[in-house]
Amino acid sequence: MAGNDNVQRFCWEQIHKTNILFRISHLFAPSQMSDQLLALHALFASIELLNCEINEELVARRKLDWWRTELLERNAADSHHPVVRHLYETGVLKKLPESILSLFLDNAESRFDALAPRDENDCIRLCQEIYRPQVQMESALGGIDEALNSFNTAMLFNGGLIQLLRESGRRQENAYWWIPLSLQARFNVNRRELEAFQDPEVLKALFTHILELRGQSSDYQLSDGQPGFVKGAGLVHLQLMIALQSRQLGRLRMMNPATYSNELSRWRIGDLMTAWKRARQLNMKSDH
Repeated sequence: MAGNDNVQRFCWEQIHKTNILFRISHLFAPSQMSDQLLALHALFASIELLNCEINEELVARRKLDWWRTELLERNAADSHHPVVRHLYETGVLKKLPESILSLFLDNAESRFDALAPRDENDCIRLCQEIYRPQVQMESALGGIDEALNSFNTAMLFNGGLIQLLRESGRRQENAYWWIPLSLQARFNVNRRELEAFQDPEVLKALFTHILELRGQSSDYQLSDGQPGFVKGAGLVHLQLMIALQSRQLGRLRMMNPATYSNELSRWRIGDLMTAWKRARQLNMKSDH
């Protein structure tokens, strides 16, 4: 029992370093999925930390190769890593398609190159590619294979953008590598100026433009027939997380980019209320 407590504590510690919103969304997740969601999001956090905290590309790739090997089900059974142990013991690895898990890791590795998107469309695609496998993995965990078709591109963009912003807050080098070259030229800034937060007004205009690329300030609709609503308890948590991400990005639009990192590492009472309202809506609709 004590060993399992230590494993869960380690998983929570990893998540708290990255996605603080999980603390809120997890409160309203279906109880039968609680431990599995903790294990899955601890994996997301571990790979995110690997991607932004290791500056040596060769070291990062070697560590990612270790994860590829360790996450194989035949190896996970004997793993000593707390996150891998929790993924195995909760049965998560049995539910994750190998192709999606591989895509998730390939996606992380592709960002080690830190190549800037050419324009806004490339940036949108990058954000969607970052978040898509995470949606697919949580959908598989909930036993719903086609959920991705019901989540529109704005929701995928929001999830990927928040992750890039979190990673940028921790990177020591090339923190804002993902800012499109076309926008760097339009706003007359370079990476060094971005990292030093020079000319706050220009940077605020630049980041506001990025935050508005896919209209994430609009409310997240959950009514039947609207994109983004999928019946089934297995996706309650995912839809709560998407609603919380939309709220968080809405707050960033009003802030100085230099404060983004602090904002992304905290939750607010309003987040709790948002999750509670969304959970009520989802539970009521699932009953009909």
